[in-house]
This record gives sequence, C-alpha cells and structure tokens, in this order.
Amino acid sequence: MKIVHCCLSNTYNEGYTYQENLLSVQNKQDGHEVWIVASTEIYKGNKHIGYAEPGSYVNGAGIKVIRVPYIKVINDSVSHKFRAYKGVRSVLDTIGPDLIVFHGIAAWELKSVAKYAAEKGITFYIDNHACLINSGRSWFSKNILHGTFYRYALQKALPAAKRVLCIGTDEYSFARTVYKVPESKLELWPLGGNIQTEEEYRRTRESRRHQLNVDENTIVFMHSGKMNRDKKTKELLQAFSSVRDERFALVIAGEFLEDTEEIQDMLQQDLRIRYLGWKSGEELLELLAAADVYLQPGSMSATMQNAMCSRCAVVVQPTDIYRYFLEDTGVYVQTPAELEQFLLDVSGGKVEISKLRRLHFERAKKMLDYRNIAKRLYKEPKSDGCEPKAAALETDNGGRSR
Repeated sequence: MKIVHCCLSNTYNEGYTYQENLLSVQNKQDGHEVWIVASTEIYKGNKHIGYAEPGSYVNGAGIKVIRVPYIKVINDSVSHKFRAYKGVRSVLDTIGPDLIVFHGIAAWELKSVAKYAAEKGITFYIDNHACLINSGRSWFSKNILHGTFYRYALQKALPAAKRVLCIGTDEYSFARTVYKVPESKLELWPLGGNIQTEEEYRRTRESRRHQLNVDENTIVFMHSGKMNRDKKTKELLQAFSSVRDERFALVIAGEFLEDTEEIQDMLQQDLRIRYLGWKSGEELLELLAAADVYLQPGSMSATMQNAMCSRCAVVVQPTDIYRYFLEDTGVYVQTPAELEQFLLDVSGGKVEISKLRRLHFERAKKMLDYRNIAKRLYKEPKSDGCEPKAAALETDNGGRSR
C-alpha cells in the first residue's frame, strides 16, 4: 500500500517523537511505501518557529519527505495562517497513494487534498490535535480562525473523509463543538509509542543508566519537553528538592522557555538533578528506558505515552484523556503539595514503584502500541466507531504540547 502523511497544518520536524514521526515509521516497518508531504515550517533551536527550504529528501527512516511552499496570500504572516500550498496535487499524482492521512484540521489545503481523494477513490483520514488550550486561546482564534475559516475548509473535506481521528477527549470535544463535526465522523485515536522487546529494553536501560552513573537502587525520575510555566517545571523542582532522599535522581531533557535564570539556580542547588538539554527523539526514548517515573504535573505532552511504553510509571494531571489511558491505575497531581506528597510516599515506602510501572506498562501494551494503532488505518472503520463515553467529553482542559 502507498501511504501519504500530509503534515500541512503545523510544523514537521525530523528526529522528534510526534505522531507523524513514529506512525510513518511504523507504516514503513509494516511493509508499506510511505511519503510525507510537509510544510516548510519547522522548529529552530527546538523552541522557535522557522522555515526550511522547499524540496525533497529521504529521512533517516528511509521515508521520502517532500516540503512544499506556501501560496502567497497578502503577506508571509497571512500565508502561514492560510495554509495553502503550491504543487500538492502534482505531488499526489506522482505518488498515486492508496491511503492519505491529513495531520491536523487547521489548513485551507485540506479542501484540495480531500477533493483529490474523492476523485481518485482513495481512503482518506483526517486527524485532529486541536483543542481549546492550544488552538482556541483567544476569542479570535476560537471563533474566527478555527470556528469559521478552518471550519469551512474541514466541512468541505468531510464527505471524502472516512473519519476525523482525535488524539484525545479534549480534541474530540473541540472538533464536535467548534468545527461542528458530527458524531458519526468522530473517533478517538490516541497518540501512541513504540514498545521495545524485553531484551532491547534491558540493553538500553543498562547502557543509559551506566552513562548516567546510577545503579539499580536509584529511583530515576524524568521530566522533559519545551518547558514554560504551563509545564510547572519550577514547581516540580521545588517539590523534588524538598524531599531529601539520596536514592532519588531527577533527569530533565528539553528546553527552558521561561524563568531560565531562576531555574538554573535551582538546578545548581541540588546535585541529584541532571539537566541534559535538548535531546533527539531517539535519545529521549533511551532516557525514558533508563527512568522509573515520568513526572508531568503541568500541561499535556505526547512524551507521556512514550514514557508508558518505555515501562515508566507516570505522574500526571487528572485530565480526561489521562484518565482514559490510566483509569484507576493513575497517579494524579494538581498542586505542588500533591506532587511533594507523592515523592514523600515513594521515599517512605508507601508507594511501590515497581508495581506502578507494571500497571502502566500493561495499559500501554493494550492502548498505546503504534503497531496496533497503525492497523486502524489499514481497515475500514466499524460502524459504531470508538467514541469515548459522553461523560468524558464535556470539558476542554488539556492539549498536546508540541
């Protein structure tokens, strides 16, 4: 099967562990021919939006990536919001795909790709990463940009789409309420992760823990991402430093976007904390294998799913999607005091980390393995879909941290 991933609603970045990166690799491992048609938008320095040159290349996974230029609409700023591109139709004609996945619902180009899929009789899916926290943060964004302009493009594309696949309950609700997608077209399709064999995992874990100079008696906590105030990294550091257990180590990978000077002071005051800077997707997965607990007390992150797949216990906010993944096995914290209490309970032996890790890994194998998630694309959707219960869809309080 020829599969095209259209990454035309957002950035496309090599070396990350986002859905478009891992899913396309899984498609290739499943024996399919895979292409990525992407915008020129990228992260530069892992924190600022920048732009690559249009053109094509083969990435490290052996997948051909074709970056297409924006159509000029008034000026560069408007063009980047309009999200229409030159040459997409001719690229698709050259490939002749059997399946197209359009990542993101916020792009004018969605209309033309849907039209192509309808004309050629191609299986066509749209996925949604947009929710109130990341795409509707102002009245203009919610009601004009998403609620009017992008919604018009999506409504034109809907007849050609098998389903709108939503990465979380908040994204499901956003598509239903802001984009007016009917329930019959919506399906919950969570972000996943890659699960290593036991032998691969053990080898990676031993190697990385050796590099970190920690033994098996050390409890390694991990935190990562583009760290702003919403991530609650400062509160996490304060809670960790207040629990003086020498068996604890905290590994941080990523970029600090705010409170940099204050956070650097906190890092230097606790020798158990190791800040490693930004790491590639592959390095991040290796570090997760070395860790025991992934701490994500703030805004949502796709790394949480990778952490579960890497056999970490996870500590997260009690959002609807995390409750969907973890149910009653979850460790949920909303305040710094609750996070500190969890660390005290671990230190005092009231929380059995090995048990938590087993529970969360079992949930990952059941719900988050990309080998299973990818299979969803290769078959027709069931008539009843996989919609979450209505009670889980009443709030929009989380969002993917890209």
